[in-house]
Amino acid sequence: AYSLQASQWMNYTDYNNVFDIASGTTSNDQCIYLGMANSYDECLRIAVDTSQYTFYSVTWYEIVLHCYGVRDIHWAPVKQAGVMSGHWEGRNIWAAQVANTAAALLHGEMPGLRVNGKRAIRARYP
Repeated sequence: AYSLQASQWMNYTDYNNVFDIASGTTSNDQCIYLGMANSYDECLRIAVDTSQYTFYSVTWYEIVLHCYGVRDIHWAPVKQAGVMSGHWEGRNIWAAQVANTAAALLHGEMPGLRVNGKRAIRARYP
């Protein structure tokens, strides 16, 4: 049985993923204002817990405590002091639990990743 591997957030200090996208406390199609957060971790929690949208990036402003989520997968980080940003890594990575890898290989029990019965391409795309 295959399962979706847990995703992780890559966090960056002094980088702004919403530079020239966010404007005060307003939202647009690309960037959603998530409210005020006392820390980057709280901002990230708000973004993850928001079921209305899927965010690919978050940004937290330390001075004004504003928290933003980016819905678009394209953003351009800009170096800026007092800002923390992060982006979601590990989308669409599948994993399989195998009890004994050597024995499974010897007995042909590892057929490879299949999607709808056909062998899946294992390439990673940017």
